[in-house]
Parts: sequence; structure tokens; C-alpha cells
Amino acid sequence: MKAYIFDLDGTLLDSQGVWEQVDVDFLAKRGLAVPPDYLAAISSYSFAEAARYTIERFGLPDRVADLQNEWNEMAAYAYAHTVALKPYAREYLVDLKARGAKLAVATSLPAVLYEPALQHHGIR
Repeated sequence: MKAYIFDLDGTLLDSQGVWEQVDVDFLAKRGLAVPPDYLAAISSYSFAEAARYTIERFGLPDRVADLQNEWNEMAAYAYAHTVALKPYAREYLVDLKARGAKLAVATSLPAVLYEPALQHHGIR
């Protein structure tokens, strides 16, 4: 019996722009545009550091934990509703499964993000 392990983000899911879109939408809800240097500035930060930086840079009244929760909720919605599968990913998985292969995914995403995506696309 053969087994296959797939990376989820960027291999099965076309999720490259999720977090950038979260940044755009988050700031837009506050009437702010994403400055040209913002994404590069936060790219090396941890999640908490990015939240702290965002609060300080834009003078937001949010607490770090609240901002992180909002970002996570926005990402969860995207993974559950708008993130697409890569072309032919479903067909490939279905073919492998039909041949009796065991399938698994590897991801650093928390279950709150990847479970809805797998469910949405019927590949859980």
C-alpha cells in the first residue's frame, strides 16, 4: 500500500495571498490603506509582534490579543469560503484514493484554519 503526504498551503490550497488580503481588509475596515512598506515590515515578525507593530504604527486602540483574534477570524473565513484548491488537486487526490492510497496533509496551520478548508473542498 502506498501513502502520500501533501503540504497544504501552496500545494493543495492556493492560499498564498490569504494573509496579505487579511492585512488589506483589516486596515480598510479602519479607513486605512496598506502603506507600500507595511507587508515587508511585518514579514519577519511573529504574529504578536506584527500585531503590536500594527497597533503602534497606525495608532489603533486595539489590544494585541484582540487584533490577533480578528486576524484569525478573517483568515478562518477565507480558508473556509474563498481559498481555492490548486488546479487538478482534487482530481489527483480522488485518483490516488481510488487506487487505495492512504492520504495525509502536513501543515503548520492550526486546525481552526485547515479543517474548514478541507471540509469546504470535500477533501477531508
